[in-house]
Order: sequence, then C-alpha cells, then structure tokens
Amino acid sequence: MGQKPRLSQFEMRAGLWVPPSTAHEYDIEFESDELPAAWAESFTASASAIDPYAGFSSGAPRRDVNTWRKSCYSIQAPGDNTGYSVSRAVTVPTNFLVWIRGSFGYRVDQNLNNDGGIGLELGETSGGQIDLNNRATIFLFESDTSTTAGLQAQYTDGGSTTILKQVAQGTGGSGHLYEYVAIHKVGSAYHFWAFTTTGQAIWLGSGSPTISPDRVGLTFTNNSTSSPGTTVCTVDFVRFVESATVLPGYGE
Repeated sequence: MGQKPRLSQFEMRAGLWVPPSTAHEYDIEFESDELPAAWAESFTASASAIDPYAGFSSGAPRRDVNTWRKSCYSIQAPGDNTGYSVSRAVTVPTNFLVWIRGSFGYRVDQNLNNDGGIGLELGETSGGQIDLNNRATIFLFESDTSTTAGLQAQYTDGGSTTILKQVAQGTGGSGHLYEYVAIHKVGSAYHFWAFTTTGQAIWLGSGSPTISPDRVGLTFTNNSTSSPGTTVCTVDFVRFVESATVLPGYGE
C-alpha cells in the first residue's frame, strides 16, 4: 500500500534512513514478506488484513510485513491496552547500539493512554520474549492521557521501573517530530536517544540497571477503537552498531 514517506535531506545525507553499506548480522529492513526465523512474535496474527477504518478491542493483532506498507513491519493491535511483541535473541557486547524508525496514526482531537504506542526494548529473555521485569525501553507513543505524540525512556530492574524522562509533543495536527529512537549500551550504562528528521539528537538520560540483556524486541500497544479505527503502527527497520561512540547519522 504505497511507498515509504518522503525523506528529509538530512535523513538521506546522514544515513539515518539509508541502509548501512555494511549491515550488522542482526539488522532487519523488513524487505521480505515473511519474518526471518530468528524473530519470534508473542501472538498468532489474525487472518484479517490491516484496515485503518476497523475498530476492534479483542482478538489477535492484524500484522503485515512489506505489503501494507513497503519495507515495514506493520501491526494493528486490538484496543485492549495489551502489549504485543516481536523479538529476537542477540549476543550483547560491552558497547551495543540498537535503533529503529517508527511511525503510527493518531487522532487529532483525542488523548488516550497508550494509544498507538511502539516500544524498543533491550533486555533479558523470559518465555521466548523480553522479560518485563528486566529490560531497558524507549517508547515512541501517540499519547499518555494529556501528553500527545511523545517519548518515554525507562528501565526495569528486578521488577522495579525507573522512568528517566517523558517528553511531550503537544496537541493538534502537528504530527510527530521523533521518528528514530535508540538504546545505547556503553559498558554498564544504558543511554536513551531520539532523533528528528532534521538531524537533532535528543538525549533522554541514562541508567545502569543490573540486567544481563540477551534479547532485542519491539512492543506495540493500543487502547482505543475510536474513529477512524484502531491505530496502525509501523517499524521501518531495526539496526545495530557495536561501538561506544557512534550514534545514528553521527560518527558512522
């Protein structure tokens, strides 16, 4: 359904969107119609196709790879405020950066908790998915009650969650400034970053949870069935860099 959105000159020049000349072994660009075997979903996808005008609060998520939106993982989770995830096992070195480009639809006149949320996670494995009690997470989300289209950086260590920063986007039809988010493990510290299409790198803080990460994942949450329909979220890619100093578009 259509092509990727138009890119800013910075995105093209700095390499934020363009695939790296040498891909990391874990990189995924979602250019195949099927998920690689290394990636496991926490759900069995619905047989129904994604429909931006369908509002549903139960049943399985509707999911598509590379068709509904080219070169993207697209998901329309039911509006039940439940997290639905896809993840893979990784070997995490001392210095390890993981980053994504994400997007979603949102309603110009509503603020609903966790409506249209995307989470990038680096954490331990439990039951074949990210352990909710031991993880570092950055959320790219449409709303959190009175905060529209914002960011949230946090980590959970042994079941105790620390929220480092929540960033508001404002209200109305201004769209979402933040399309790229990253978690950067440098030694024992986890740094959380967001990037705009104009080239701004925004540090949301850091923490040093005593976790032993061995899995990277994406989690998606919806909490509404209001018009025009349950929100569709997409992720363009998941990329990895083993470095203490490189950031997406900088130092590469």
